[in-house]
Amino acid sequence: MSKLLVVNAGTRGEYSVSRNLAVKFALEWKAAHPDGEVVVRDLAKTELPYLHLPWLNASLTTLEAHTPEMKEVLKMSDELVDELLAADHIAISTPVHNFNVPANLKSYVDHIVRKGRTIGAAGGGCFRARRPLCSWPPVGSTPRARRSVTGTSPPSICV
Repeated sequence: MSKLLVVNAGTRGEYSVSRNLAVKFALEWKAAHPDGEVVVRDLAKTELPYLHLPWLNASLTTLEAHTPEMKEVLKMSDELVDELLAADHIAISTPVHNFNVPANLKSYVDHIVRKGRTIGAAGGGCFRARRPLCSWPPVGSTPRARRSVTGTSPPSICV
């Protein structure tokens, strides 16, 4: 069974254009993967602390050497990484604030980029075997976008 992780960074709820596009994408994905599961991570409702020295120290310490305090500091990050690694496909829905991604998405990325978990201990990536599933322009707006969702042709770009 395929799993889609949808990460929503918008804070405008039903008025969010990016969030509404993500809903449409998830519906089209679900139609193409009827046995699939859609997991939604709403960053507007997830308390993500900014990184600090105890988090950094814990993230750079080998798992075998983690103290109970380090495990507690990384608890949310571990949850996010586990959720990410369990997904077969990932869709990120984000608005643009001041020509950049919102702070909650930046914080999310900080929490999921973990040495030895999502990047190798030597800095190499762990996702090399995965093929991106992307849709731009929005799903359903062009035949190419629809083929990207259904898997009938590989997407050539990822925006």
